[in-house]
Amino acid sequence: MQSEFDSTVVDNMPQGVMKATIQLAVIKAGKSPLIEFMQKNIKREVDINEVRNRAKISGSLSQEIIEGRA
Repeated sequence: MQSEFDSTVVDNMPQGVMKATIQLAVIKAGKSPLIEFMQKNIKREVDINEVRNRAKISGSLSQEIIEGRA
């Protein structure tokens, strides 16, 4: 369970510290299939059209999200 204090700490954490924390978590996690997949396929920048094509969204992205919640 996350407390209000936990989210405040993360929000105020410097970006370098956050990246180092994530990298440490990845190292400690070892080479799980999810980590391997993410390392092979992750990109720094993703074009919105690529997201639409992969998710098969042809209309409004926000409408798709609203419908997905329902």
